[in-house]
Amino acid sequence: MGLDTAKEGLATMAPPPPPPRDRSKKRAAPPGPPLEGTRKSARSSGIIQSPEEVEVIRLREQEENNWLIAQAQIAKHAPRPIEALRGVMGSGSTASLNRILASVAAEPQPERPRPNVSPRKPKARDVPRPLVNEPEDHEGEAELRDSLERLVLRDLVKVVPERIYCLLVHPSATKDLVIIGDKKGHVGIWDATHAGEKPVVPNGAIRSAGGQDEDEEAVDAHATFWHWKAHSGTISSLRFPPLGSPGATSKLYSSSYDCTVRCTDLETGTSTEIIDADRFDEQEPLVHNVDFTQDGNEIWACDNNGGIIFRDLREPMETTRRWQVEKYKIGCISLNPVDRFTAVTAHLKREMRIWDLRKLMGMPSDGTTTADQYEECVVARYGYEKACTSAYFDQTGSRILSTSYDDTIRVWDDLDPTDFHALNVEGAFEPSQLIHHDVQTGRYCSVFKATWVTSPAPVPIFTIGDMQRVLDVVAPTTGTRLAGLTGDIITSVPAATAAHPVIPGKYFGGTAAGKVSFYSNPVA
Repeated sequence: MGLDTAKEGLATMAPPPPPPRDRSKKRAAPPGPPLEGTRKSARSSGIIQSPEEVEVIRLREQEENNWLIAQAQIAKHAPRPIEALRGVMGSGSTASLNRILASVAAEPQPERPRPNVSPRKPKARDVPRPLVNEPEDHEGEAELRDSLERLVLRDLVKVVPERIYCLLVHPSATKDLVIIGDKKGHVGIWDATHAGEKPVVPNGAIRSAGGQDEDEEAVDAHATFWHWKAHSGTISSLRFPPLGSPGATSKLYSSSYDCTVRCTDLETGTSTEIIDADRFDEQEPLVHNVDFTQDGNEIWACDNNGGIIFRDLREPMETTRRWQVEKYKIGCISLNPVDRFTAVTAHLKREMRIWDLRKLMGMPSDGTTTADQYEECVVARYGYEKACTSAYFDQTGSRILSTSYDDTIRVWDDLDPTDFHALNVEGAFEPSQLIHHDVQTGRYCSVFKATWVTSPAPVPIFTIGDMQRVLDVVAPTTGTRLAGLTGDIITSVPAATAAHPVIPGKYFGGTAAGKVSFYSNPVA
């Protein structure tokens, strides 16, 4: 009885429930005039516009859009300084970026590495062979394999916000500085010289990788990666002029899907346009690749609409020429380092071509040249089952390395760089090695492109990404995979690969997540 009485007493002490809300009435508007930011359409406001007024509004909006497009074009082509962005956690500031760029630009140029010479002449193969892991008894490969087995994953760092399309390593003899181009036009830089070491803050205390420091200036002083907006479209390739030429360590050239090629001066921190492909073709000729003559004075490029572009950098940009050699994409161009007038190109039209550039430069570039006339400039061609995605000469000019969507890497060895016309015979231009490699990267992974390693090595080698989340180092003369570089924290495919151009044993891989992996000897 006492418990029931207590419950009744508590019930009488509880406040009565609130009355039900009358939802038939709308909430009253706040007192005073309506807010200035309130927008209403003409229909809801009861305004009836005449056709003339509608046309005036349409013309005004079109004029505003045209003005915005014009301003974007001016910004795309105008010179501009490098301004570091903070879109990636841990990125450094513009001041620290300019310091690191100026320091590497001021370094003396290292000597050009001696070409890696094959110990023997390879035998031609008619059937693609898979990458083999078991070493064969070939001179130099066992020694190189042993050195590659000692490499470890030093670090994995997110440098740029979007998918990585290309990598380039600065030819510094004192730093491991990798340069990255991504899908949205960002160029990133990572100083991996001390990767894997514990960072030290100015007071001498060790700070963990995930730690926080209250002094932002102190943290920025020890930043190791930066990125900035270099183009309004995808960065398709990055290049330094050849070693021994002016600007080999201080002039960074980038091509982009915004139809331009720009030069970034690392000493001054400014970027200027050197090629504008828009002026030649209204159908957006996306620039895919660039390469230099060995003196660094002339640059060649190829675009998405079948054009080959040439500019002498000692002449004004208005002297740039473009030849419409076909209607389909040319994805890669590489100049022979021995003969400046010989180039190899990779075509969407399922072929690779070797060009006589001397003849091509003798053709008019005003669109009057016929397809038959351009054929006279082709020294040799090789057909593929599917599109050819890349083709590169090596340092000696006697080898060609190509990649294709038919899952085959092809190697041409022992070519005569002074007489490519000898290949213009049926059956003469056949690869010496066919290596099977899965290049079906899909929609969200950048295209695989096998690239030569120029640093000293006992035998010629190249790098390429692997769908097994591995960075492959391959000996092309035998088709042997000397190393498959990876680590426990690697969770995506290193589609873009690069190696240090002068120091052996340093390799980089770039992924669709904007992350870069660095492989080298362990930290002492």
